[in-house]
Amino acid sequence: MAAKASPEPERKRQLFWRNVVKQFNFTDQAERELLLSLTGGINWMQMRVLPRDFVRRHREIYYLISTPEYERSGAIQRDVTRTFSIFERSHHHQLVAQQSALFRVLNAIAEAEDGYCQGMNFIAALFLVEGLSEADAYTLFLYMLKKRHLAGIYHRSSTFLDEYLQHFEQMFIRDLPKLHAHLMEQGFAVPMYGIEWFTTLFSLSTKTDLACAIFDLFFVGLQDVFLRVALAILKLLEAKLMCMSFEDFLREFKPLVRELDPYQVIFQALALRPNSKMESEDTTAHVSRENFLRAVGASALSSSDTYASSSDSSFSDGDEESVPGLRGFGLHRTLPPDMAEAIRYDNGSLVRSLWEAHVARRHYNSTAVIQHKFFKAVMPQRRQKI
Repeated sequence: MAAKASPEPERKRQLFWRNVVKQFNFTDQAERELLLSLTGGINWMQMRVLPRDFVRRHREIYYLISTPEYERSGAIQRDVTRTFSIFERSHHHQLVAQQSALFRVLNAIAEAEDGYCQGMNFIAALFLVEGLSEADAYTLFLYMLKKRHLAGIYHRSSTFLDEYLQHFEQMFIRDLPKLHAHLMEQGFAVPMYGIEWFTTLFSLSTKTDLACAIFDLFFVGLQDVFLRVALAILKLLEAKLMCMSFEDFLREFKPLVRELDPYQVIFQALALRPNSKMESEDTTAHVSRENFLRAVGASALSSSDTYASSSDSSFSDGDEESVPGLRGFGLHRTLPPDMAEAIRYDNGSLVRSLWEAHVARRHYNSTAVIQHKFFKAVMPQRRQKI
């Protein structure tokens, strides 16, 4: 029988959302209704968005694939040993058991999705700290990857993370233009903090209570919750950040983010607009679909314009389509190696120039692919007419 989240954190979060609904002045009634659904009690595994058949099937699969040694098991074990120290509700006397459980969950994810990426360990650990059983933590994470369009963040061959960061930067410029300009002048480019935020979904960067609140909003379907939380953090810290140099950012930025009050961040995130380019669609869904279509197009071009979709080969359960070149996570999936090295050595000016060149190159490549497909489709028709 699956374990339920412990009552104390559930009760605390229930009171949290009651206070939010009571105190926040909603202008969007639909968003108010979403938050009202959190005030009656919270159990991630009981939320209506979770397909019952999906949950039942993958709970069973978990026990079949979680314990064998796989290619990535060694890398997972190294990450597991340094994961739980960040969580306030993690107890030292439970550490060995927690690490073993986390290893099995990540081991199963790596086998199911044909890969593992750093950052996933903090998300899975948060689920376990909040009282989910191993099978439920695995199933919930898999649901996020398969059904909620987040797998692309970790795919080495996907441009998902790059494009998601670009959408975030556009919203950053829209809402906080002066702060964006200051950070760029100092060499503190978006990837230097955005990569950690979005690959760990704030489970590493913020207090546990805030990380849980962010996941609550994600599971009930608040549009662009991760982008809005990222902007909320920057807006709340704007006055301090405007006075900081690059060296100050390296020393003080992460502690400032981790000390932010969960209520303040959530209130600010709710007050911010979603991505205006998406209408009512979440940016994660949009970027995922665009990556899928490009992969289909690339696959078609490389195979003489013949493409046949196939169902997910991991379980043959019809959870999602697989596309050649999209399966498999990179162990260190972030951005190109030169940018990753510049970030590692805190070279802000180089990060900025590489990021700008990277964005320009992505735009050029996407345009070139679209033009190539257009001419292949149109020119034969014109020849026939002639």
